[in-house]
Amino acid sequence: MKPEASARIQLTQPRLMLQTSDVPLVVTSVDGDTMHVFTDRSVHVERMARIAFRHYGKHSGLVVLGAAVHTQATSTDGTEIQLRLLALFNKNQPECVEEFLTQRMGRDIASPIAYNEQTGGWLYKFDAMGAAKSASSTQDPDKQRREPRASVRVPLKIRIGFEDHVAEAYNVSASGLFIILDTAQVKVGSTVKIEYPVFWQGGHTDVSIKGRVCWEIESTTGDTGSGYGLVIEELDDGNNGDVWTSYVDREVAFGKLV
Repeated sequence: MKPEASARIQLTQPRLMLQTSDVPLVVTSVDGDTMHVFTDRSVHVERMARIAFRHYGKHSGLVVLGAAVHTQATSTDGTEIQLRLLALFNKNQPECVEEFLTQRMGRDIASPIAYNEQTGGWLYKFDAMGAAKSASSTQDPDKQRREPRASVRVPLKIRIGFEDHVAEAYNVSASGLFIILDTAQVKVGSTVKIEYPVFWQGGHTDVSIKGRVCWEIESTTGDTGSGYGLVIEELDDGNNGDVWTSYVDREVAFGKLV
């Protein structure tokens, strides 16, 4: 039976940010820094989970919750996940995070809501953050992905032949990315050109990418379109690849928080 949403705290339009899709879910309970969530999909989440939701109030905005996966169980009804709360992030204003913590969660501000220079946004860390770092440092390195990937949601420009389209990146690595494209079909083996916006040194710059389509899947977001895995063949960021490398590294590191 599908669990009821928690009456104590309800997130608005919450979605679990996976590397190839967004999965809707409900919060079933919150106890201190522990949160139970449920989705009617069959999913498996690795050590860390990111949940995006909307906060509405005097200071409204998109908030991303970072959490460590404690347990998860899948049945015919869906997947139940127990999470340990680690951090909250908002791109534009600390008041949005503070308002959600104090008014929606009923919590005191236990640590500063600090501006993160690398990601260009405001970050609040729960008390469980230190324990999560200790657990992460003891993980078997052989079980970690050889080339780390980071879940992102970044709108980008893509040129297919002589036509320009808008797509969205769902994950990135040093040598590739996965995108969702709704307005065109791309053949596996073909080459596309991408303008990818990156936050760099206090501003934004576009990284020019020439990528080859390696594989395709139907969109799992519930929308039209398809998902494409691209390998980067050429890259120009105006700094010998350092901008892209730094961007991927910080998104991977940031993904351990939110």
